[in-house]
Amino acid sequence: MNRELLRYRASLVKIQTGIKNKIHTILAKNNIAHGYSDLFGKEGMIFLRSLPLADNYKIALEGYLSILDNVRREIRVASKRIQKLADADRDSTLPMTIPGMGCYSVLLTKDKK
Repeated sequence: MNRELLRYRASLVKIQTGIKNKIHTILAKNNIAHGYSDLFGKEGMIFLRSLPLADNYKIALEGYLSILDNVRREIRVASKRIQKLADADRDSTLPMTIPGMGCYSVLLTKDKK
């Protein structure tokens, strides 16, 4: 059961990465440079939404940003659920004290047994 939730979150992260790459491609095709260290942070998102682009690029960008918002929301929901599962599992609390062993690693390792 945990494994499926972990896979779901991993697939969402992969989708998020793909969407971000598509947005970077739109910027590159339009020769748009930015100085944001986090283009997908609060200020970067304001920048992206305000770009003056040709209609086809604007439609694509707005669609990708909408999808990105939804995927981020789903990642947060899945992450909270995974954290609750790890916190509720007495066998998971000790391994999570090991550096580098977060709730995802612990649940994935435990689920393999």
